[in-house]
Amino acid sequence: MRKIIFTGYAKTVGTDFAQAELYPAGTSNAALDEDAFQYSLQNAEMYGWEYVGDDCIFDEDEYENYVTDSELGYQWEEYDPEKHDMLRIGGGSFEDDFAMQAGRMNASI
Repeated sequence: MRKIIFTGYAKTVGTDFAQAELYPAGTSNAALDEDAFQYSLQNAEMYGWEYVGDDCIFDEDEYENYVTDSELGYQWEEYDPEKHDMLRIGGGSFEDDFAMQAGRMNASI
């Protein structure tokens, strides 16, 4: 299993996120890139931002709360407790999240 941490933000300061997910060992980096982008979109929507891509032609007056590709920040990394645990909301370790996910995966088998 791969232990992945997704991090990012949406347009403004204070919209940071960190998400821990387990993936099968053979998961491609391209799949993780896409999931990082999707987590960033979900995060933006949570803060009321409507996504419009950089190549989208739109009337800025029509969209008050919009975010473009260049205003979304996102990445994924292999989990490193010393680097990532400080990002976990409520403190503690992302290992707790991974253990819970592994338990759910084993229960569904």
